[in-house]
Amino acid sequence: MDYSEDWQLITKSHEENSKKYMELLPETDDLSLITLKGHLIIEEILNFIIEKHCNYPKYLKDARLTFAQLICLTKALISLPMQGCCFPLITKLNKLRNELAHNITTEKADKLATELVELCNTTEIEDERPLPQKVKLAICYIIGQLSVIGSVSELVNDMPNKPIKQD
Repeated sequence: MDYSEDWQLITKSHEENSKKYMELLPETDDLSLITLKGHLIIEEILNFIIEKHCNYPKYLKDARLTFAQLICLTKALISLPMQGCCFPLITKLNKLRNELAHNITTEKADKLATELVELCNTTEIEDERPLPQKVKLAICYIIGQLSVIGSVSELVNDMPNKPIKQD
C-alpha cells in the first residue's frame, strides 16, 4: 500500500504547526519569558501528538495531565523507539521552567539553561549569542524534533502492520 499521500498530508500539518509555534517565541533576551513561552508551546505540541494517537481525545482535557505526565504519555504512545532524542531536552526545559516559575530570584536558572543548550549537542548553538537566545534555539530544536516524531509516529500508527513494540 502506498502511504506517500498520507505522509505528505501528515508532514504538511506538522510542518505548518512547527512554523507557527516557532513564530510564537518572543524576540527578547528575557530568559524567563522565552522559557515560559517555550514550555507552553512544547506542552501544546505534546498534547497535539497525544490527541493524534487517541480514539477519543476529547477526554484528555478532563485528565488534567501535568507536563511530566504529558512527556511520559507521549513516549508511551509514539510508534517509534525515539524516546532518547528530544525527551531529555524537554525534561530539562521543564526543570528550568519550574525553577523560574517558583523562584523570584534564582542562580540555578543559568546552570539549567546552559545544561539545556548543551543537551542539544549542535554546533549551531555554540556561538557567542546570549544564553536566552541559545535557549530559544534549543526550544526551536525541540519543536523540530517533535514535528518529525509526530509526523512519523502518526503515519506508522495508521499503518495496518504496526512495528514490533519496544520495551
